This record gives sequence, structure tokens and C-alpha cells, in this order.
Amino acid sequence: MDMNNNATPTSRPKAAYYAVAAGRKPGVYTTWNEAEAQVKGYAGAKYKKFPTQTQAEEFISTSSSSAFSSLTSSTTSSSSTSKNNKPYSKPPTLTPFNTHRRAESPTTQSSPSSLPDHLQEIASRGYAFTKDYYLIVHTDGSALGNGQKGSRAGAGVFWGESGEAAKKNYSERVPGLTQTNNRGELLAVIRALEQCPYPDVPLEIRCDSQYTISCMTTWLPKWLRTNFRTSSTPYTRSNANTTTQQQSKQISNVDMVKHLLVLLRRRSGRGKVKFKYVPAHSGIEGNERADQLAKMGSLMPESNGAVKWLTPEEEEISSTENRKDAEDMKGLSGGVTDVEVELDENWLMSAEELDNFEKDLMDE
Repeated sequence: MDMNNNATPTSRPKAAYYAVAAGRKPGVYTTWNEAEAQVKGYAGAKYKKFPTQTQAEEFISTSSSSAFSSLTSSTTSSSSTSKNNKPYSKPPTLTPFNTHRRAESPTTQSSPSSLPDHLQEIASRGYAFTKDYYLIVHTDGSALGNGQKGSRAGAGVFWGESGEAAKKNYSERVPGLTQTNNRGELLAVIRALEQCPYPDVPLEIRCDSQYTISCMTTWLPKWLRTNFRTSSTPYTRSNANTTTQQQSKQISNVDMVKHLLVLLRRRSGRGKVKFKYVPAHSGIEGNERADQLAKMGSLMPESNGAVKWLTPEEEEISSTENRKDAEDMKGLSGGVTDVEVELDENWLMSAEELDNFEKDLMDE
């Protein structure tokens, strides 16, 4: 045996993580070929290689929060390139968060072993449930430069970390000219309801948007009475110098609010829907993941083509034509669907606060 011919053990290649903060599909990739496909030929692409997943995720998070100024300057050049203007329905599967991040509170989540058999099967696919057997989904919206010219908004829906649930996680750029955080929040809830894989199972939508929850609980009954206008009658608004007569106008984001109402009514008699408010940026893993997905959505190219939003009026006409059975019409006509909400009642707006809010909208 030749003792001088000792083979040096082959060292394993070091792991590499490629963070794509701005590209066709933002995300963290483990091979350069995957990452290159997202940035090559993409105007305004932003990407970087890191030795750890943590650093890659932080790069995306930091870039998305500071990207507005650079993105607005590259919007013109990227929009002129048709291949960069394709709509995207889903980003790559997110890599897991670090274990030091705080998970969901055990008091609000049920262990799989305590679930009924049919829900245990669903939980084995990566989904989580509340103690009262509601399927949990986290939604969030994001807008870079919210309220400014050239802002970019996105929506994120988070179902779970593994299995089928992880494949359902979703990002989308808000369609249309109006790019605001509120539209991102509403769109996220819309997509959660549309894409829910188990529509007959009660669903708990957890989000940090007081606006969205108020829209579908506190404000919706009034909007139904006023035909989705800020006020049913004109009113006088005064300041130190002038007194002006203000007319009512259509509520903000009426297209999405009506679409969401139709989706909720369609679930009437099936799986109930509950909204639960969760504080933003408080370490709740599901909320953090939805936030990351929403930021990825805001970095996507704007989608082409008009969006067809549902309306309660068209839904009732369609239902009457296609489903003559009066029993099938339950929940489609009449009042608000049975939507529950779990939050501190003191948080909800009073009637007076709502009136003031509506008046402020008049001046926008």
C-alpha cells in the first residue's frame, strides 16, 4: 500500500443562496441557473449571492422596503419590454424561515392529533387549524411608495410551510392603475377565498389590515343601504375659512369590495368565514410570511389585461338564470352573509368615527 498516495477527501461544495429582489419571479434560489432565468434581460433586476439563507431573505426584505425610488426610475424601461410585462400568478416556493422566529401562539392553533379524522388528513398536508376547527390562512398587502406616483402594490397569501399548503402560497401584483396598500390587502383576502382548497371547511382569515376587516364587518351593512356610497345624503363640511356642500360619492375600492361580498355570499351555507386581526410585524410567523409574499408581489411586473370583478347585481341575475331552485338563492340576495370577526370590540370604529372617516375620503 502506497502510504504516500493518500487521497484528499473531496470537499462538499459550499451552499449558495441567490436572492432575487427584483426580477421576473422574486425569491430565494439555490442554483444560479434558476436565479439567472429570473434576472437575465430583465430591466432593473436586483440580485445577489449569499452563503446563508438568512442573509438572502434579509436582502430581499431590505430591498423591497427601499426599492421604491429605484423601481420608479426603471418602470418606464421595463414596461417597454413586452417579455417583462407578463402577468405572474405565483412566485417560487419560499424557503423556510429561521427557527428563531416566533411561531403561532399555541393557544390559537390546534395540534393535528386533536382534530377530527377528516381534518387530520388535511393537516397532514401542511395546513393549520384553530382549536375550534377553522382552517387558518394569513393574508397581507404591500405597497412600495404607497400614495405616491408610481407606487407598486402586491398581495400575499400564506397557507403553510410544507406539503400541499406550501404549494398554495401565493403572490400577485395588484392589477390596474390604482396601486395602494388597501387594494393589496383586499386582493389578498379575495385570492384566499377564491383559491381555498377546502371551501366546505370553516376558514379563519388572519390579517393585520383594520381597513379590510372593517370593510367586511362594520362598514358593509351601511354600504349596502347606501348603494356603496360614502353617504346617502349630501352634508356640509366646514373649516376655519369656508363652508362647502359635499356630495356623496362611491366608496374607495368598490370593485374589490363588491367582488369580496360575492365570494362571501357564495360560501353561505358552506364553510363559515371568520376574520381575525393580528398585529403586524410582531413576530407571528404566518403574518411575516404573508408580508414577504406581498412584497414579492409588489416587485412583480404589472399585469396585462383588464380584470373582471364580480358584482352582487350580476351574480343574482346569473343565479336566477342558471339555478331556478329558490333554495339555491339563499345567501345570494338580501343582507350580508354570516361573517364572524375576532378582535377587541373597542378597536372597531363607532358610527361617529365612521362618518368622520367617510368625510375625510371626500377630500382625497
